[in-house]
Amino acid sequence: MKFAAICAALIASIAITASTAGAARHDTTAASTRHRASGRTAAKHRATTARRNHRSGAARRRHRSDAARTRRHHRRAVRLGRTHRRAAHRTAGRGHHRRFTTGAAHARRRSHHRARVHTHPTRHGARAGALLAAADHSSPPTSSSSTALTGLTFAGSFNNTLASWTAGGGAAQCANYGTPSKYPRLRGTLSFDNTNVGSGIASGVFTLPADTSPSTYPLEACDVVTRSLPNTLGTDSYEGIMVYVPLGWTIANHFFTGVNIEQYRFQNIYGSPITLELHPNHVTIALETGGCFNHATATPGCQFRSNADNPPCRSNSGRTCLPGYYAIPPGAFVQGAWNEIMLHVHWASDSTGSVQSWYRTKGQSTWMSGNSFSGIPTVQWDNSIGCCGTSYRDLTEAYTAALSAPVSVWLDNVVSATSFAAVASTMP
Repeated sequence: MKFAAICAALIASIAITASTAGAARHDTTAASTRHRASGRTAAKHRATTARRNHRSGAARRRHRSDAARTRRHHRRAVRLGRTHRRAAHRTAGRGHHRRFTTGAAHARRRSHHRARVHTHPTRHGARAGALLAAADHSSPPTSSSSTALTGLTFAGSFNNTLASWTAGGGAAQCANYGTPSKYPRLRGTLSFDNTNVGSGIASGVFTLPADTSPSTYPLEACDVVTRSLPNTLGTDSYEGIMVYVPLGWTIANHFFTGVNIEQYRFQNIYGSPITLELHPNHVTIALETGGCFNHATATPGCQFRSNADNPPCRSNSGRTCLPGYYAIPPGAFVQGAWNEIMLHVHWASDSTGSVQSWYRTKGQSTWMSGNSFSGIPTVQWDNSIGCCGTSYRDLTEAYTAALSAPVSVWLDNVVSATSFAAVASTMP
């Protein structure tokens, strides 16, 4: 009995111990499970945090990289801008001084030309010497393609017609257009050339024949004349013309005026106030301005006179001889190529008158400065009537003294405008 009680107590103790051990194991297992779950959660948290940190770091790196790239691009743009500005400045600086053809010979000719024009102002009078402005300081205005064509006031083309001149009352004064030869002028002919063209589809060829009777015809001419235009003073105009002669071209006479190719503001007083005179290697700007004794008087001529090819001019109480001026200086006119000329004239009857000139060959981008001057009238008037006539005509022509052999001149693109850009836009 006592033994049985002891055995029962022992069995109960073992059961209790087993139960406690089981509970302990359960608690341990649960704790382990909780620990493992907590570890996994922590690991996941750490992984998530790492990924977030990685992405944030990558974003920051990308941001820094983008910012650096932006700074590099900005610095590069600044450097390029500086380079372009320096290049533009150098180009602008060279623009007026570089010929369209280069070389020591041209440089010598340019230097010689400057010496001829500038070193003898006293020969023409102190005032006349002061009038001449150095060609290098006569800068062409900036062209603007958006407004270039809006300022044209006359567009003379030889596109197999003379409609530009005949419209409104202009005419051709050539033998093959019904103008007969009559003392003192032998009339030449005008034709169209579709193979040698300055601009458009044809150029005008002015041909003067050999003169077999110089006593009857001491002069030769063929010209096209604009309609009558108002002679408005205090205004500005830009005038353009293209001229071509073949290689080896000469003039078969010894007349100092060469061949006149354009007369501006002709009023039949004494020549024209401004005339372009073509020679084999240059184009002269000839002047007869101010008050004039007309061509029918015993001593015709005007108050202000300039002709680079007629140096014997002497100033006196009624006449001021100016230095010689060139639209294209000696040595710069190119035979066998189209030469382009532009003038800017302020038309005035007083000392506010001025002339600027530029030239280049067809296809060149840079306009070279010819001679420029100011301080004189740029129109003329008959002393017996007074200043100033109300109208004028422009003449495009070949006009010279009697020739011993024929001569031909190609002209094209005769334009007038209110701006440099408008004329330049018509020149190819």
